[in-house]
Amino acid sequence: DVLLFDRRSRQAQLTAAGEELLNEGRRLLAEMDAVAQRVRRVSTGWETELTIAADDVLSRLTLLELCEAFYALRPSGDGEPGPGTRLRLRTERIYLQVGSFENPSEADNLKARLALSGIQASAQRTQLPDGRIVHRVRVGPFAKPEDMNPMRARLSDAGFNASVSRNQ
Repeated sequence: DVLLFDRRSRQAQLTAAGEELLNEGRRLLAEMDAVAQRVRRVSTGWETELTIAADDVLSRLTLLELCEAFYALRPSGDGEPGPGTRLRLRTERIYLQVGSFENPSEADNLKARLALSGIQASAQRTQLPDGRIVHRVRVGPFAKPEDMNPMRARLSDAGFNASVSRNQ
């Protein structure tokens, strides 16, 4: 049993446990609402907003050229979507990659260090174009770049470097 209210005074007051339960309940309700919205968007195949995250790896000129090429797929804004656009919007997710190792035990070690910092990560086995197999340690997925920023800061505070990775 957990004491949620302190009833020693005329008016009941939440205890620390009660406040935590209230905050977690609010968080869960917000997450359920966000899931329902994502499911609605996925069912239609379209996002209501396009957000582009870029870092110094890609020049601004290249980014603008890519945007122009994207808009060229549907120049008038009506009709059918361009090739692959609908599927890409439904399946692409953003991850924070914390490491990549040829040895799977090194990936497991990094996952364990992250877990000790309270961060849940996954390891994904991937074959590179040159045929090598690597094990990527990632946190996510995140639907939007702004969703990953708090976790990126948390990783940095815990001493981990992370780069943005996309997966379809």
